[in-house]
Amino acid sequence: MRGANWTHAITVTGTALAAVAAIGGLWAQAVTSYWTQQTAEDQLSQSKEENVRQVRDQASKVTYWGGGGSAFHWGGTGHLPSSGDGSSALHVLNRSPDPIPAAHIAIEITKKDPESDHISRNVWVISLNNIPPCTHIEYPQSKLHLGYVQPAGEEVKKVFNEDGIWAPVAMHITDTRGRQWRRTQTSLKEGPMQKVISKALEMRNNIWGADAETHKAESCSGKE
Repeated sequence: MRGANWTHAITVTGTALAAVAAIGGLWAQAVTSYWTQQTAEDQLSQSKEENVRQVRDQASKVTYWGGGGSAFHWGGTGHLPSSGDGSSALHVLNRSPDPIPAAHIAIEITKKDPESDHISRNVWVISLNNIPPCTHIEYPQSKLHLGYVQPAGEEVKKVFNEDGIWAPVAMHITDTRGRQWRRTQTSLKEGPMQKVISKALEMRNNIWGADAETHKAESCSGKE
């Protein structure tokens, strides 16, 4: 009888150990499944981030800067909310190894009435097609003409002839894939043309850039 009890005890113990082992196996399997899922999610997240970087890659390498105007010469910028850098030129940079099919840059001209405190702002747009790869384009302000067509006998108006300051404020880009991008000095977002640009184009506030100076862009590469 005592032998039977031992046999029963051994059987029960063996069953318990088997159950514990089974639970341990299930736990190990659950842990493995969890980390496998986490790894898959991390890889998916990394893949999405890489896709976003690839989509943004070309547009992220296109930018602009510049500014100037007569107020910088006669010291009148203290009377105006200056947003230009006073370089007396518009700079457009494409560090991508591919051309940019189209770009539009909004230039705001700010003037102050000398007889009052009234400040006026008007936006004009310069449109560029097929910006070459790895290129830095520079337009001296004396070569930025207001309007494509000038009435006969009238002096060609230029951005710096205006009694105030001028500065580029926004850019719209179409990349080689046909995607559209909205660029400012501090942000890059995918989207249609900004209203400030489309409205100026509708009003035919066009700027014609003549005799641009072109330079090879530094740090031009396929991927960053």
